[in-house]
Amino acid sequence: MRRLTATPRRRIATMALLLASFLEICGCNPVRSCEQLRATRLSAIPWETLIEQCARCLSARELMVLRQAQEASAGYSVANTLLQDATVEESLGEVHGPSFNAPAGRDRNAPRNHHGSAGDISESLTDAKPIAWPISESVLFLYASVPVDGEAADRIATGFLLKLPQDSAGSTRFLVTARHVVDPEWAKCGRANPQSITVRLNRRTGGISYRTLVLERDHLRQFLTSSDPATDLALIPLSRKDVPDLEDFKLVDLAIDTLPTESELSRLHEAQEIATVSVAPPKLVGLTDFPISESAMITSLSEGAKVPVRCALESPAKSIRIWLINANVEDGLSGAPVYAAFARGPRGVSTPLLVGIQAVVWPDRGEAGITPVAALFEILKMRREGVQLAMNDRVAPPG
Repeated sequence: MRRLTATPRRRIATMALLLASFLEICGCNPVRSCEQLRATRLSAIPWETLIEQCARCLSARELMVLRQAQEASAGYSVANTLLQDATVEESLGEVHGPSFNAPAGRDRNAPRNHHGSAGDISESLTDAKPIAWPISESVLFLYASVPVDGEAADRIATGFLLKLPQDSAGSTRFLVTARHVVDPEWAKCGRANPQSITVRLNRRTGGISYRTLVLERDHLRQFLTSSDPATDLALIPLSRKDVPDLEDFKLVDLAIDTLPTESELSRLHEAQEIATVSVAPPKLVGLTDFPISESAMITSLSEGAKVPVRCALESPAKSIRIWLINANVEDGLSGAPVYAAFARGPRGVSTPLLVGIQAVVWPDRGEAGITPVAALFEILKMRREGVQLAMNDRVAPPG
């Protein structure tokens, strides 16, 4: 297992924990009031002291929740505490199960601790050199309809473009997103499937435009899904037939030979860093819905595990297959790509490769679920029968 690179945030969290432990040993830790305890961040006080002082302020159920948080963070030490770094009050929020949607009402202008930047530059997972995550240009945002002039666009989901080699099977470019976005009936959301969805595209000459993609025509859906009903993934064709002026837009595609091989995916491990999509506050970049990278961590790679997910608390559950990650995912990011860095070629160049697609979130827990990239290959194999696209039939291109 490779050592996680020490980032400035990790150094600060580590120093905070060491200082708190030193004060505890010296008997210098003050006894906090109940109000102060609830505002205390989990990384600022040793766990035993926290539990001891909270015992006089919290109910038995609240103490149980804190102990569960302690057990969950023990396996990831400082890294896990850093990624969540919630206050006691935040940790004691009402516990919900996983949802296809992040909590509503979050302030998108509020500052966030982004590990990346508008240039998507962060530390490599395989060496100490910076790596450029392919996020700011490749990510596309989706909307229910074309925004009305003067009104802010309401982002409902995210996606990215995948381009296949030319063949006789029809469209070679697809917009990849989460299935529950275009097929809420499948997700048991209690509403009819939309007839269309709107995508925001970047013009070659500058600026943005919105184009509407048809999802159903003559009672036939116009997107591909997996034969596995537990896979939250959909591919929407994108060609000049769908968008006549497609050539006017700057499209950044993900190519088949830049996806990970089966051998590369076998090297993924729990506690490995990954890069997810986040959105920069408009006040920082002067734009609405500007995608940037954010550091996250894999917490479970259980194969074949199904997790019951709901569109809302009152909705019936839909079981889907996911990997678990430790990440703060806000609303409107379902379908976003998730990357990890792999060493490729004889020189072991750090290369960002797709490992999953954002699917679900656990509200207020700093956890999320992604659809493994292997599900994408299953859909492509189903579409191109007789063409070998299995991961173990390919080799990584030279670095």
